[in-house]
Amino acid sequence: MKVIVTKDKLAQATAKGIITQNQEESLWNLLIADANLETENVKNITGESAFVKMLYYSGTFIAIGAMGWFMNRAWDSWHGAGIAMITLLYALGFILTGRSFSSKSKILSNLFYVMAVAMTPLFTYAIQKWLGIWPGGYPGNYLDFQAYIESGWIIIEWVTLVVGAIALRYIKIPIAMAIPAFILWYMSMDITPMLFGQDYDWNNRRCVSIAFGTIMTMVAFIIDNRKSVDYGKWLYIFGGITFWGGLSTFNSGNEWTKFLYFIINVAMMCAGTLLGRSVFMLLGSLGCIGYIGHLAYSIFQDSPLFPIALAGFGLFVVFIGWFCHKNREAISEKVFAITPRAVIKMLPQNRQ
Repeated sequence: MKVIVTKDKLAQATAKGIITQNQEESLWNLLIADANLETENVKNITGESAFVKMLYYSGTFIAIGAMGWFMNRAWDSWHGAGIAMITLLYALGFILTGRSFSSKSKILSNLFYVMAVAMTPLFTYAIQKWLGIWPGGYPGNYLDFQAYIESGWIIIEWVTLVVGAIALRYIKIPIAMAIPAFILWYMSMDITPMLFGQDYDWNNRRCVSIAFGTIMTMVAFIIDNRKSVDYGKWLYIFGGITFWGGLSTFNSGNEWTKFLYFIINVAMMCAGTLLGRSVFMLLGSLGCIGYIGHLAYSIFQDSPLFPIALAGFGLFVVFIGWFCHKNREAISEKVFAITPRAVIKMLPQNRQ
């Protein structure tokens, strides 16, 4: 459980005679030192409203998208060396701007560092294009990086993953993990041709996605237990999507296999409750709804009652949502009550 200690609370403790004035000042100075923030920085951080933070993050994603998804083919006229130079200048500009904000806003400063890390894929692509180094074969223009599964992108992904991992030592906000997690999601698709050759099929892709998603989730859990900064958040998101996406695309005519899929989704919802991760609750609930919808369709197939059954199913989902919302604390307590103590002790305790 996280306890928030404010200056006012310490003042109240002093007024009630619980601690002395000197103890109050010493304790407050200790708390500030442990947080590694000066008093002025604390004021700056706490003074940034949710709306201001939304603007910070929105602008960050727009800037990252502009140098990624919205790169058009006109940039090819700069050739590899030109694109590398421009990208490097952008990255240096972001780093210098981040340093200039380090004493004014920790959040904004770190977001500029994230933007610098986000230049890594384009910079790596430009260097490869300049030198003509494509171990997996030339995959196409950079714009195709977002659209096509090719083993030729794997160097870009490895370099970005390494740079992102190194940056985590210096960027102390959860979104710093977003780029490595996103790249791992892409890697789970692009590595399939390397493992199975160009003759790979959808079944190969599903298996790789499930394996990748499982590993990403396990790494997120380990990080969650070792770091106070919530770096695991984005790994849980992309790891959950990767795992669940691979699992949900399996086509099986066996009803027992479909029932197993339902059980796995229920387990994901329980895991989401224990870990406090809504992404697992969302994905698990979607899987359960899909399975129940499959049952409703199978039972009422070619029946005039199907529209009525479908409407009833929709209302059932609505009321289940309301029930979960109204009784979320009781449900959470029940899940924790039936979970073995050994598992409870393994759950993250230090997340901010």
